[in-house]
Amino acid sequence: MGEYDEITVTRAEFEEAARPLLMRTIIKTQEMLKNHQNQRPEAILLTGGASQMPMVLNEMEKAFPEYRGKIIYYRPSRAIAYGAARYGTSEENSNPSTGSVIVQRTMYDLGIRFFEKDETEILYIDTYIKKGTEIPCQTEYRSSYTRSLQQRYSTFEVYEAKGDNPNKYKIDTDYTNIMAVKLDHGTPVPKGTESMTRLGIDALGRLTIEAYDVKNPNQKLKSSYTLKNLSSEL
Repeated sequence: MGEYDEITVTRAEFEEAARPLLMRTIIKTQEMLKNHQNQRPEAILLTGGASQMPMVLNEMEKAFPEYRGKIIYYRPSRAIAYGAARYGTSEENSNPSTGSVIVQRTMYDLGIRFFEKDETEILYIDTYIKKGTEIPCQTEYRSSYTRSLQQRYSTFEVYEAKGDNPNKYKIDTDYTNIMAVKLDHGTPVPKGTESMTRLGIDALGRLTIEAYDVKNPNQKLKSSYTLKNLSSEL
């Protein structure tokens, strides 16, 4: 009793021992993609503590080069607890025809901060996605315009409301800044240059903002953020 042996295991030895299981996982993923060629996922999601091993990401990117940059971790240390919490707080749908399909919705309003269209310095949140919107979802593009002479960059900040019925002008108290992107127009542009922005949420709960200069529609800027606040119902 109380005795123990101390064994030193190098990273190379540990990875070599884990490699057969990882390769089985990769083979199963390849089979799944091959058998469902008309349903290509947007990303490959890794979860569980072991998925944080550097070799996992390296080997996955070798096996699926088309998903390079789209192989992501999702709360690996809390995956089981998170799933249990989501299941425990779900509500049964009163319509029996829907079965037990889980529907996810936004818990709070989501929008982008802008200046009022007049010459004042008043800021407000333009709501793009309202609370309770079913995901996945995607908004239409909306216009905005540069306010300064010879403006080179336009910054778009995405905010999430902290509760119900937020005041769009009380940004500091009613909203949380969750993401920001800076659009490079390429050269200084005249005041009133038009840009387009939209928000979308994919099936993984990842919020993405897209922005582009109307004069360069093929040069779109994208940035993503995984939402923490989503509701579920069965």
